[in-house]
Amino acid sequence: MSEIHIRRTHRLAEPDARLATERVAAELQRRHALDWQWHEKRIRFVRGAVAGELSAHSNIIELRLALDTLLDAHRDQLEAELHASLAAAFGEA
Repeated sequence: MSEIHIRRTHRLAEPDARLATERVAAELQRRHALDWQWHEKRIRFVRGAVAGELSAHSNIIELRLALDTLLDAHRDQLEAELHASLAAAFGEA
């Protein structure tokens, strides 16, 4: 099992960061059929071989996804896609 862990800064106010977090979650749902829901101040994802969470607090975005070994071959592509989605939703910090 491998993990993708992305941590980056952002400049959005808390309400805007929450909306951006939801945009990223919706994009992951659309592209990869990942179910998601809010759990306190984090979005949790789950779908078979993938589980993880996304949170945006003060000025930090943090995304963690655990991938089943079957998805290891696609890890780099998925990580690049996640960086692009975060940049599009939160802007460059």
